[in-house]
Amino acid sequence: MDHPRQKFYLSPEDYKQKNGETYVCARCERQYDRMDTLRVHVKTKHYNMPRHTCPYCQKGFNTPAPLTVHKLQDHNIDDRHKCNACKGVFNTQAQWRKHIRNYHMLELTSETASYYTFDRAEDGSHKYTCTSCHKVYKSLASVVQHYRHVHLRLRPKLRSCYFCEIRVPGHLRAFHLEKEHGIPAPTCGACGKKFAYPFQVLRHQKNDHMGEKMFSCEVCGMKFASQGNLSQHFIKHTAIRIHKCEYYYPRVDDYVTGARPDQKYTCKACDFAYRRVSDLRYHINRTHLKKKFIKCKLCPESFMYHSQRKQHMNIVHSIKKSDNFLCGNCNRQFKRKNTLAEHMMDVHIEKKCQHCHLKFVRKKYLFHMNEAHDIPMPTCGICGLRTLMKSALIRHQRNVHLNEKRKECQICKKMFHTESNLRDHMITHNQNRVFKCDVCQKDFARKECFQAHYRLHTGERPFLCSICEASFVQRASLRFHLKSRHHRAKMAACNSTVK
Repeated sequence: MDHPRQKFYLSPEDYKQKNGETYVCARCERQYDRMDTLRVHVKTKHYNMPRHTCPYCQKGFNTPAPLTVHKLQDHNIDDRHKCNACKGVFNTQAQWRKHIRNYHMLELTSETASYYTFDRAEDGSHKYTCTSCHKVYKSLASVVQHYRHVHLRLRPKLRSCYFCEIRVPGHLRAFHLEKEHGIPAPTCGACGKKFAYPFQVLRHQKNDHMGEKMFSCEVCGMKFASQGNLSQHFIKHTAIRIHKCEYYYPRVDDYVTGARPDQKYTCKACDFAYRRVSDLRYHINRTHLKKKFIKCKLCPESFMYHSQRKQHMNIVHSIKKSDNFLCGNCNRQFKRKNTLAEHMMDVHIEKKCQHCHLKFVRKKYLFHMNEAHDIPMPTCGICGLRTLMKSALIRHQRNVHLNEKRKECQICKKMFHTESNLRDHMITHNQNRVFKCDVCQKDFARKECFQAHYRLHTGERPFLCSICEASFVQRASLRFHLKSRHHRAKMAACNSTVK
């Protein structure tokens, strides 16, 4: 039996009107620009009534999603709103209308002209022209926003501030409250990044810091944090190539030979193969054409690699960029931002246990799940090594126990464990030595070799012996010193420790 929905009505004591446009709650003085928004606020906050009610059993829910699940499971009724254009399903009519307005209002048929035209300027930059008013924009997003806001009149709705009469877009209200009223915006405790909504902070921490990857590839089993990243990765397993650039490389087919079984595009000059045309173009630019795209901001000099510009800025302009990222909790410094994030997850940010509600940092969390709740960690069955991730365990077994070397050098046929090891080895075959010493004019292909050589001129010896305080230029020299001079001392210390 279908029960009529009981609508909630406001009484004159619940609100007051201000300036004929703003509605103010009489209990907490919060301001709203619409009566229905004020009605929802009074109903849920002050009368403690659920926002959504089942029309069949009068059960209350705070959000539409649980109500939809309840009607499907308990009453076997599916009254969701479906999009006929893309088969999308939505819980409320407002969500359905928003989807239609955002994704299908700009779809154009073959009978109508496009709302913008694309061209390139003399300097090669993009140029998007609106066909209605002939305004020119540099990006596609700008001309789309212009067309939606000006010609379709689909401007974003302005939201009222809780403390003043200023109205701002919803995604800017948190930043307005922080700037004008001192109320901090939702901020990530690991990296300090600010967001417009709290759910964005949770999503950022799960994806970037927690390392939670809920989307798995059906072909190779690789996991990703979002559906978009998974879709981008899945292109690697298909032979479909929908993006083709004809501007910078109009004769790119001249560099491509017959496709190999496992790789798509092959360079004619050096027989290197790549899966994407963009990778092949990058290879041709850097290796054969030797184009320099990275420019110095202070002089006309250009470079092929960022490391060369960094060295140029340090030597010529005496500008050295600070590579240290400081931890706000323990003042520890790191050279990379992702290393700082890993440190925050391992030392400071705690994750709540799903079984006993205790909190642990990331490394101790898995050990707690193993010892307290008998949830096993990824463990090697041969040597007993326990890892934090399954991928690390699989990599350990392949490299250490199985000694699998699946990456082959096409020039010398030498085998390697990983793709990164193969790339490091390929530098030995590359004749393009981009790192040049400004003292003795000697050039190197590896950045590490250049840095070790440059210490010979500066006299820097960063590798110290912990036994005799001898210093060395290279880490390999320190290892040889420990092995040849202090091997017996180290063995005696180990034996005394065991006893």
